[in-house]
Amino acid sequence: MDTKTIFDRFSALGDGSRLLALLDGRELTVSQLCRATRLPQSTVSRHLGILASDGWVTARAQGPHRPYRMTDPLPPDAATLWPLVRDELTRLDLWPEDAERVAALLADSPDRSRAFFSAADERWDELRTELYGRRADLLPLLALLDPHWVVGDLGGGTGQTALALAPFVERVVLVDRSREMLKAARRRLAGVPNVQL
Repeated sequence: MDTKTIFDRFSALGDGSRLLALLDGRELTVSQLCRATRLPQSTVSRHLGILASDGWVTARAQGPHRPYRMTDPLPPDAATLWPLVRDELTRLDLWPEDAERVAALLADSPDRSRAFFSAADERWDELRTELYGRRADLLPLLALLDPHWVVGDLGGGTGQTALALAPFVERVVLVDRSREMLKAARRRLAGVPNVQL
């Protein structure tokens, strides 16, 4: 249970309130927040860490990025405090500039993405492998497997296929005649409870 009072929330807000205003109703990454506020990455990351530990913001993994957004819904005491702080922030000279830079960043994103993919067409297979691994095109298909199946990985070697299959089925039985391969598979699959060697 959250036992913080409205007064406890003030210390976490501090300088981070400027970032919180930009995260109200939208997701932004650390680099986007740096560009919008013209603050160094270390400062932005420190403020986000404080805001996150106090429940003001949440983040999610999105590839190599972690977009942040204001927690929704805010705890009751924070929800009472935030409108007051936001109103004060919008009166500051920095706010219109921050908001304008965020709007420009967000408007520019689709064009930059389109330009990247247009320029990367010749190297896309190589880039995708670097970013997501060799089997990124096949791994999503594993989710189509029946989760109640027991799957045999015959000639399973070092357990690469068994490791990929394990999250999607009830059990994987890896069979290999080489003791060395099984030893390597045992190391790779340590902590994967539904694989039997």
